[in-house]
Amino acid sequence: MAYKYSKTISLLIGISILDNDLSSLKKRNNIILIYMNETVAYKRSPAVRCWIRNLLDGKPVENQNLLYTIFGEIRRTRLVGTIIDKREILSTQLENENDFLEDPDGTKVRLEFDFDDGTGMIRLNIWEANPEDFEHINRGDLVKVVGLINLWKGFRSVNAEIVKKIDNPNYLLLNDAEIIKKIKFGETEEIPETSEDNLDLDEIPDDFNIDELFSEDEKEEKNTPKEKIYKIIEEHTLEGKGISFDDLLSKVKFSEEKVKHLIRDLEIESRIYQSDKNIYQTYY
Repeated sequence: MAYKYSKTISLLIGISILDNDLSSLKKRNNIILIYMNETVAYKRSPAVRCWIRNLLDGKPVENQNLLYTIFGEIRRTRLVGTIIDKREILSTQLENENDFLEDPDGTKVRLEFDFDDGTGMIRLNIWEANPEDFEHINRGDLVKVVGLINLWKGFRSVNAEIVKKIDNPNYLLLNDAEIIKKIKFGETEEIPETSEDNLDLDEIPDDFNIDELFSEDEKEEKNTPKEKIYKIIEEHTLEGKGISFDDLLSKVKFSEEKVKHLIRDLEIESRIYQSDKNIYQTYY
């Protein structure tokens, strides 16, 4: 959808006009004010109201920061949910200096919120943030969010443009009702297939080695600390028990803080969840 804004450009043009050129004007230098109207269209994607689960289930187009969902294409979203955690990321914590922009005082700051609406969890990013502007937003607060989809290396997050605290808890129910209404009245679409979905297995040679599909970096990624944590939780889930944080901590050589961080990342990626009995399990 394109929203149009009109702006008037005023050009003040000084011209000298003689009587014998234009008899309607007096014989002297004249300044004529000419107004020219120009309409310029600025494209701004609409903020689509949905659940976090719709974003997690959507099919990504990474080079466009776009998700295909049951509510159509989503570049900008509108969400309502609860802040689960809040972090300030400073320059000393950065691994890639190109990922962050400097504030005027030279400090590189990004705010991160772990955000849950009951259907899933996603990360909110606020770039070039002034932490003082968000002192009133804390863990456990109900907020409404408007932001742009951000896709990076397979990870989904939202670059928040608006984060507003909500005092009335019924607002969450109202938001859910609006989404349910769209689904009930058929305001949904089929998620289109991608080229990967259309891969014809019959065209794959018999001597094809699937390991060749993966680079060395991808193979190494399977041995990262996060994947080791996931593997342990997965094994205990398949046994029908899950695993507690203390038991998990005893099985790895990582610090308690690092394990908490890795667990949080897995929760945001909707790969694991914590049950009421403080047991971690995988979704599948």
